[in-house]
Amino acid sequence: MGIYFTSSKRPIMESFLHFPLPNQLLSMSDANWGPQDATKSNLSRDLPLFISRSMSAFFIDLFGPLHWMSKRQSVTANSSAEAEIYATNECVKFLLELVQIFEFLNIKELFMPGMNTIFNDNQACVNWSRSCTSKGL
Repeated sequence: MGIYFTSSKRPIMESFLHFPLPNQLLSMSDANWGPQDATKSNLSRDLPLFISRSMSAFFIDLFGPLHWMSKRQSVTANSSAEAEIYATNECVKFLLELVQIFEFLNIKELFMPGMNTIFNDNQACVNWSRSCTSKGL
């Protein structure tokens, strides 16, 4: 499972489900750092801000797609790990809002018992999140 970034236009949005459906939230975040995707011809001159900024995305699943977000970050991250941390942070902020809604509806323990794992494919981001430090972010 994952989030796939592409620059090609797709007229149809595709999704799929795996059975049996889990009864708990599934959270995934990913990022595209940005600078490594620049072509060598563009590296000789300044890149426009819109092209060089990193991308963040996250996906929340609960009996099917519940919420997803994909957007350009406000800055170009200094590393892929930093870009992934920003993306994971966006996912965490949405999950905190969702916790408040579920608590208000008195269904939090049904769908979000205990801690919620956010899946991420960047080991440096995972290590950073375990260290419980802010590192200026």
